[in-house]
Amino acid sequence: MGQITNLIENIATVQVVDILIALGMILFFRIFSSSFSYIIIRMFKIREKKAKNIRESAFYHPLKIFFVILGFYLAIVFLKEPCKLTDDVMFVAYKAFIIISTISFARGLAASFTPKSSFYQKIKEKTSKDIEDSMFDFALKIVRAIIYIIAGFIIITVLGVNLNGLVAGLGIGGVILTLAAQDTAKNVFAGLVVFLDKPFIV
Repeated sequence: MGQITNLIENIATVQVVDILIALGMILFFRIFSSSFSYIIIRMFKIREKKAKNIRESAFYHPLKIFFVILGFYLAIVFLKEPCKLTDDVMFVAYKAFIIISTISFARGLAASFTPKSSFYQKIKEKTSKDIEDSMFDFALKIVRAIIYIIAGFIIITVLGVNLNGLVAGLGIGGVILTLAAQDTAKNVFAGLVVFLDKPFIV
């Protein structure tokens, strides 16, 4: 309670101008988040002429979330001295910013590997037509799972969790699960063989 009381007192003595500037920063990034996202995606899709397709890009909404969170984080950084925010508060704000940004970009990257994405359509056009759609879907699911796993490890690292013990625990747990579910593992590998050998076509 003492820290909260001190924080309220510090906020009460801060200049109104500083608070208005911080709110202005939040509103600025909130209002122009769509424009910033559109411009960034347009830079990578120069040949795309339709604004609708750019707004339907997998990274459009994650970028909007990133800019909104960036506005909040910059406002907190700006108010550090006027509000006399402690290093612990700033550290928590920094961690929250990194975690939310990681989740947003992971969702955008995973959304790029779906059957409805333009990336899927381009790869499908350049590869052999003999390859089954189910094979593509299976491969995309694996890619999305890897993306989320990497994002999870990044978040765990940001939170300060020791990955050495976690990796060791996952290794032991994996051995136990493999021994307990040998039939399931056999079915998974059999499914992979079916996908790769293509003994029949649906």
